[in-house]
Amino acid sequence: MCLNCRFFSPGAHWDCAESVDELVKEKDRGNFCTFFSFRSGPAARPGGPSSEASQQAKQKLDKLFGNDV
Repeated sequence: MCLNCRFFSPGAHWDCAESVDELVKEKDRGNFCTFFSFRSGPAARPGGPSSEASQQAKQKLDKLFGNDV
């Protein structure tokens, strides 16, 4: 699954930082790739929230639940 790979790079050629030979259309489905390596952070989501938006949402939740930092 491309979304779990550390080489997944939206905007790069075929959304991969490696030089893959063919396009993987369904990046959220299982596939075979010799370059695959699990990413250390959370899976990327195309069109997902930006880092800044995620940080703002976390701050709002912390404030709501009394975990104000």
